[in-house]
Amino acid sequence: MNRIVATLVLSVSVLAQSGVNAGADAKAAAVLAEARKAIGGEASLGALKTLTVAGKQSRTMGEMQMSGEFEIAMALPDKYLKTQVNNTQMGVTLTRESGFSGDQPLIHNSSGHGGGNVRIMMGAPGVRPGETPTPEQQAQIDARMLRTQRQEFARLVLAWLAVAPAGMPLEFVHAGEAESPDGRADVIDVKGPDNFTAKLFVDTKTHLPLMIAYRAVEPRMRTVTSGPAGNPDQAVRENLQEMAAPPLSDIQLFFSDHRKVDGLTLPFKISRSVDGQPTEEWDVEKIKVNPVIKPDTFARKK
Repeated sequence: MNRIVATLVLSVSVLAQSGVNAGADAKAAAVLAEARKAIGGEASLGALKTLTVAGKQSRTMGEMQMSGEFEIAMALPDKYLKTQVNNTQMGVTLTRESGFSGDQPLIHNSSGHGGGNVRIMMGAPGVRPGETPTPEQQAQIDARMLRTQRQEFARLVLAWLAVAPAGMPLEFVHAGEAESPDGRADVIDVKGPDNFTAKLFVDTKTHLPLMIAYRAVEPRMRTVTSGPAGNPDQAVRENLQEMAAPPLSDIQLFFSDHRKVDGLTLPFKISRSVDGQPTEEWDVEKIKVNPVIKPDTFARKK
């Protein structure tokens, strides 16, 4: 069941009755318990301390087509780092590290040019590319980055392990069922701190998580090729204006090709869709359960 972007089968009259929330909560708890059992059971999940996932990826970002590698490292309960190395069609290699360690966001970007005069622009509202933020601006940026990374971590932990991350309490309510030509899925509404919301889709037959749907601001990246005929300063101004009020997008993460690894059943195929358009695919090549991860992996880079 690859694409359950489907019709929700809900009985509005039943949901409107008093006491339905308690029943829906119980149903959600039962669905998640079955999911944890299918993934590996409470004992295996309770013994999980670290996890690494690595493989190949392809990505579409605006006009850019990129391919490369990714690696995710988790040290439960509060350390997470995703490293992506992408090669663009213009011969530029982009490396992005994102995550958090406790209350410290971990964001680091670098680029290497294989040819051409290309400028990669990724910015924050109120801060021009290349400018140093004020302490107040930096505090706001760090808080936003930390919130974004914690929410990304929560979605992955929920889809991989069917549990809420420690330190991020989540509420679960059964919202009904979704159908597609490939099968059916239970739909769980998820809510948490900092306006965290998502829908988790769990296969009614295998009991494995299949998809998470949510709304968020989609990061954007634009390139400017400078030259005698170009006007990079104008392009920068247009880019900043475009980023001033970024819209929310409907985003879906799909999980498939589940395989057993050291007692856990985890997905080896992850794809991402934004506003109905496929944007990213991860082909997992290696998963390690409880590997030794060097402490400096989660150190902030300057």
